[in-house]
Amino acid sequence: MPKQEKRQQHSQITCLNDIAIKNEIITEHFGFLPISFEEVEQGTHQVETLLENLVDKYFEQFEIYALHKIFTIRENVTVGVNFDVDESMNEGVDKEIELLRKKIMAAKAFNLKLKKQLAIDEARIEKLKRLENKISFLRTEAKAHNVSPLPDTLRFISDQLLAITKVYNNLNESVKDEKLKQYENTIDEREKFISMMVLRHGKSL
Repeated sequence: MPKQEKRQQHSQITCLNDIAIKNEIITEHFGFLPISFEEVEQGTHQVETLLENLVDKYFEQFEIYALHKIFTIRENVTVGVNFDVDESMNEGVDKEIELLRKKIMAAKAFNLKLKKQLAIDEARIEKLKRLENKISFLRTEAKAHNVSPLPDTLRFISDQLLAITKVYNNLNESVKDEKLKQYENTIDEREKFISMMVLRHGKSL
């Protein structure tokens, strides 16, 4: 047998095998063997056309419903649009908005000042609490020595100390005079004596 005939037979066998494989795949997919691929294409086209027609039909129905039911405003519905508004009214609204903006800025600035003052007051309160803890022994000593009323006594002592400080400052200014420098030592001794007497008086309280 010539080589050319063998080649033809081999190619025919290969084609038959390819067709058999394609038919087997199509049969597994569709469950039956179609008569031809043209019928498959025609059927697919018919299905696509049917789906397009159905989509177009129902979309048109939805469009008509939406335009007549959803987006249509009924005659008895009040829209609330005032067509009498002119530019002068807009100017008044702009002025009112600007005034409100200034009020808001002023309120923010005042709020910031309040926060700063609050922080200062809290620091002062904390400082006063620490001072209160330091002088809390005065209450115990006052009860032990039967000093009452304590606020009046402390106020009296404070006034006396302020008066003594004032006298001291006046004396200090006087000492600066050349004529009184000779009495500096005497004044120092008197200050020591006054300080000693004040301390004794404070301890007796």
